[in-house]
Amino acid sequence: MGEAGSSKKVCKEENCQAEGNFGGYCASCAAKRANSIRWSQKKRAKRPRMTRRRQEATPGPDPDREAAITVDFGGHEKLLEQLRELAVAEIRPLNHQVIYLLKRAMQGTGDAS
Repeated sequence: MGEAGSSKKVCKEENCQAEGNFGGYCASCAAKRANSIRWSQKKRAKRPRMTRRRQEATPGPDPDREAAITVDFGGHEKLLEQLRELAVAEIRPLNHQVIYLLKRAMQGTGDAS
């Protein structure tokens, strides 16, 4: 007897003779296609976009706390020049050098000059 009612679908992929029932592709070829699509989407994605909920939940700076101070070296130009020279010698920006020296002085770890 012939099998008139059961026609086998062959995979759409070239050089593949397996039965295809995943959108016309066999299981192996369907998985390869899905992985290649996922890979190309990852390559195209530059960075994840923040959702509105996450943007609102991100805490901003505390208004009760000052994050920056201004130091006036008027009349103390020699001290400012010494700080600049020390920052260059220790390969730091001037503002980082000031923070480092303040931190070291507050911790009491030696000479703060």
